[in-house]
Amino acid sequence: MLLNELSGLKDQMMENLDRVIEREQKVTISKMRANSLVQQSQQYGSRTRQVRNQMRRRRYCYIAIAIGSFIVRRIGVPNENFPSLGRHLDPAFLDLWHYFRQVLTTQGP
Repeated sequence: MLLNELSGLKDQMMENLDRVIEREQKVTISKMRANSLVQQSQQYGSRTRQVRNQMRRRRYCYIAIAIGSFIVRRIGVPNENFPSLGRHLDPAFLDLWHYFRQVLTTQGP
């Protein structure tokens, strides 16, 4: 009778240990998934920051081109690069103009 009780107790302890091991495996898997989600969210945040900054720079370029175009129409002088204006443009402005065109036409990462 005592041996039967000890045998039953031993079987119950083995079952409990098996359950603990299974829970530990589930917890480990859950931790791995959580770490993966954290890493993905950090990468997503980094990428959104990059895109936001890129769009901000592009917006600034549009504003600069608009202001530059307004200034050119108001105070330009003759030049063969822009014959429709009938006025000459400063070479520094032309360099700036070409730079902005290049920035706006390049594709992002």
